[in-house]
Amino acid sequence: MAKNYQTSLFEEADLKEPLHDKIMLWLDANAELFLNELVEKYTKMPISGLKATKKIWEHKIKSGYQNAFIDLVFEYEYIHSDGQLRKNRLYIEVKSKIPSLGELIRQIHQYQDILNSHECKFCVVATEDKYEAILFEQGILYYKYNG
Repeated sequence: MAKNYQTSLFEEADLKEPLHDKIMLWLDANAELFLNELVEKYTKMPISGLKATKKIWEHKIKSGYQNAFIDLVFEYEYIHSDGQLRKNRLYIEVKSKIPSLGELIRQIHQYQDILNSHECKFCVVATEDKYEAILFEQGILYYKYNG
């Protein structure tokens, strides 16, 4: 009888970096501050009542026999300018450093394929911002961690 082995799509050495944990812990403790700053930066639109309703660490997604893990997922809600309660989800990839921009973009596009949607909002949180414009051109939000 054949054994069913699962492998990971991406091996991330970054997970072993203390700075990765520090950023993850900061995001977890400051979810609403982070979300508000991100919304203000990218929409320039005031929203009210923004609340993080769920925080999921190392969110597992599957593609066949392979697993991938998104560092953090925030589910949140807010009051839209039309007065309606809206719910949304933000996928976050934390990087203590970005050694390869192409690999990062490929990783996020692979996640979007597995989730079956390129409409999913992804945000990279890192300590350097030299790739912010290119990531934004690719539909990926960026937040510079200054901790």
